[in-house]
Amino acid sequence: MNFIGIIFLALFSIVILVIAIPLLLMKSFANNFFRRHAEQTQRPRSNTDGAGKRNSSEGKVYLSKEGPHKEKVITDNIGDYVDFEEVNE
Repeated sequence: MNFIGIIFLALFSIVILVIAIPLLLMKSFANNFFRRHAEQTQRPRSNTDGAGKRNSSEGKVYLSKEGPHKEKVITDNIGDYVDFEEVNE
């Protein structure tokens, strides 16, 4: 082989290592991502916890009624300016 052939072979090898391998890895990761997404969206949701036990409290709503609400008492001096004075004790 001549010198130009060796340089061409080296450049071709670098292109394969720098461009082709990362592209193949990205394609593999994308396929795994879309496969997992498809599995999760097609799987029916159940009302069980992770151990397979039925979660009986799911969907229940509890209401509690408290006594009548008292209205707030607002005094006349709210918002008035009060002089501040430091006091040494």
